[in-house]
Amino acid sequence: FEKAWFQETVPLEGYLRQYPRHFEQMLSLLDLRIEETASQLDVSGAVWRILQALPTHAPVLSGLRTLAGVEKAGWGEVLDRSSVYKFSYAAHIVDAFLTEGALQPHSQAHADWALKFIHLGGVEHLVGMLEVLGEELLQDARRDAPLVEHARLEVRVTCVALIHRILV
Repeated sequence: FEKAWFQETVPLEGYLRQYPRHFEQMLSLLDLRIEETASQLDVSGAVWRILQALPTHAPVLSGLRTLAGVEKAGWGEVLDRSSVYKFSYAAHIVDAFLTEGALQPHSQAHADWALKFIHLGGVEHLVGMLEVLGEELLQDARRDAPLVEHARLEVRVTCVALIHRILV
């Protein structure tokens, strides 16, 4: 046997850190449009649960911590409206930053981050996303229930709650 057969497996977190494009590929799986029936796997829900169980993806965390991507390319770079899952993932991080700052009222770093978030138009971006989510939820309500993926609907509702918590 070759030595490679005896090597330990690489933890998923380390693997995704080494190959960040695979993290993006996992996120893209979330946007597959598969009609949910009893005989089909809820791919989006399964991938979403995997991503939530992993530690926060370092490039996403770093991008939100510095907001450098926002300064260069706009909010779509870090709070991507094109995917409710990508948006939710990032919104959870924003919420954590703001919650941690509220718990540490004398932290200059948190105050600076919050001011930068506001100055760069983060609040306006969240309000715009709230409008998008509201429209998507209305469209879902008009469709037949079996055609709406449960995981996607759940994430939309969670996003609305997160935006509300962040803005209030």
